[in-house]
Amino acid sequence: MRNALFLPVLLSCSLLAACQNGQPSAPAANEESTAPQATTDRLGALSSACQIVPEQDIRLMFNIDADTALQIEEGGGAFPSCSYQWGKDLVTRILHVGGQEIEVHEPAKLMIVVAHGVSADGFEQSTSVYKDAEDLPGPGERARWGAAMSQLSFLSGDKLFHLNVKTSSSPEQNRVMSVHLAHEVLRRI
Repeated sequence: MRNALFLPVLLSCSLLAACQNGQPSAPAANEESTAPQATTDRLGALSSACQIVPEQDIRLMFNIDADTALQIEEGGGAFPSCSYQWGKDLVTRILHVGGQEIEVHEPAKLMIVVAHGVSADGFEQSTSVYKDAEDLPGPGERARWGAAMSQLSFLSGDKLFHLNVKTSSSPEQNRVMSVHLAHEVLRRI
């Protein structure tokens, strides 16, 4: 599983690093902050990105039955993340290699990555790598979908979320589920 998640984690971390390039970092936990905190912001109280949407809710949203093993892996550091993987050969992708199409079958994968202290400029910088960017109305103040990456990024206040959703062979279904998950994340923070 570690090898399968290495590329998405590396890509998300590099995207998030771009978010804070030239931006002041958020105050450390022991520093005083003069910025007012919204009373509805529960994200700061969570000790893990995996707590944003609990396992039982992920199972319900993505129709994962109780008998199916759900591997959950938490990533820490500057950008907390939570990745989920389940099933075998649930997602089919077509790769173009050497002029040939190769069909690859993979488990379903989902990752939530969070960055704090991100501005609108940071959002633009972070999502500038989306070659097929599609701005979406709805989740957060700004939202952008990249079909090739199967990733939705959205800005809510000074928090940037990347939702990497590869739970279907259909890019459109992945986009729909990403938006649904984004609304669920916003409801919880």
